[in-house]
Amino acid sequence: MEINQMKYIVCIANNNFNISKAAEKLYITQPALSKTIKNIELMTGIEIFTRKKGRLTGFTPIGKIIYDNSIQIINIENQIQKNIIDYKKKESNYISIGILSVFMPILYEKINTLSHKCKENKNIIIDIVEYNYWDLMKKFEDEQIDIIITVGYNENNNETINHTILDSSYVAIYDKNNHHFENNSIKYSDLNKKTLIYPSTLSKSKTLIDGILDNNKVECKRKIHLMNPESVLQTIVNTDYLAILPQIFYDINSIKYNNYLNIAEFKVPIPWHMDIVINKKNYNKSKIVFEELYNTLKIINLFLLKI
Repeated sequence: MEINQMKYIVCIANNNFNISKAAEKLYITQPALSKTIKNIELMTGIEIFTRKKGRLTGFTPIGKIIYDNSIQIINIENQIQKNIIDYKKKESNYISIGILSVFMPILYEKINTLSHKCKENKNIIIDIVEYNYWDLMKKFEDEQIDIIITVGYNENNNETINHTILDSSYVAIYDKNNHHFENNSIKYSDLNKKTLIYPSTLSKSKTLIDGILDNNKVECKRKIHLMNPESVLQTIVNTDYLAILPQIFYDINSIKYNNYLNIAEFKVPIPWHMDIVINKKNYNKSKIVFEELYNTLKIINLFLLKI
């Protein structure tokens, strides 16, 4: 059993076995979480949860043992991470930057350059780590990471400071030879009976798009989930698939795919933005890096406007 699966089980218990509330905490949809739990039970060959009229009500005896063991393993993993970070902080002027995995190809070079600059000029050691959305937010909340670069952060959080690095919106991307949308504009109903490709599990984008499809009663022929945006673009070339991605990921690869693919904007727009965030209580310690990083990365937005 993987540690992420253990985290799912623990999260469900911590939310009184309410699948919907647990899914919200895990940043996935309720059907996806239900399916994952069923897959875990099929894989292990045991029933972990008791049920009444299809709802989870508690643990079976073996499920309680798995829960207890999962708590121990998760705590050990957290303690290992904390020990590593505490050691680094004692040894140097250490700052950790957590990045959403999907952003690494876009941001790593610039952040790494800044890291070397800070080490040489200010004796600041920057540790660059990448995570999926759920793990990134959890480690930030637990103060294991000083600064995060994520998608669509909650601007109403009074305990943090955040700046927007990139503004974009979700668009439908398609092969020019297989689809045509008047004025390059698309309605959600146009997605009915289509094969859709969009970001994978443990992604905030997936939760958002699933919710929009459900609210608009869109019944897809098939859903394919990939983590890497360029893999999404490669997959739809010469097919009738439709991809849903923030436009920035198309813009970055437009030179490569412009002869094959086109984009259509949703008539009801879906906003998207990349944010850099820091806890207020850590701001004084990491202010120089936070502000320099923001100023370094916002140049990407200016670059994309020239494409």
